[in-house]
Amino acid sequence: GRRAETQAFPVTAEEWDQYDLVLLGDLPVERMPAAAQQSLVEYLKQRGGAVVVIAGQQSMPHAYADQPLAEILPVHPLEDAAAAGPFDFRITAEGSEQLALMIGESTEATRAAWDFVNRFSPLQTLSTWRKPKPSAHTLIAAAPRDGSAAADAAAAPTSAFLSWQPVGRGRVVYLAAPDTYRLRF
Repeated sequence: GRRAETQAFPVTAEEWDQYDLVLLGDLPVERMPAAAQQSLVEYLKQRGGAVVVIAGQQSMPHAYADQPLAEILPVHPLEDAAAAGPFDFRITAEGSEQLALMIGESTEATRAAWDFVNRFSPLQTLSTWRKPKPSAHTLIAAAPRDGSAAADAAAAPTSAFLSWQPVGRGRVVYLAAPDTYRLRF
């Protein structure tokens, strides 16, 4: 972006508007003050922006719990949730309709591919921020490896790995772990 000179986040919706997509990783809350967060919310609502938030172990999203950024996330924290896995990816009913998640030549090949990923590269750590809000669209759920919630994860996910929700004219996409590289397998 054009922020190289200041090394700071935009603080107005007009400044955010120069970006097509905003990606936020495990960013300390001190680096993104409330004014920048509030202008990002305005950018989403009024300008139709798009934001991808990727959870991390240090700050995102739990350090933002009482900040404007937390209000726009498609998830809440799960009470008494385990952050350590392993967890399996479970494509939800809504996610199965998304061509981007069709990673095989057919429905059966896609199912086999996801089973392969779960068998050889399960998720080990997730943010506790993964309970979908009522307005959220969960495309990939995270189910405990022990199978206790595997059957329910696809039908009515209670633990989201990949979810999104509209925010005004824009949308926010959320990933509950920085392990997106696993999806390419």
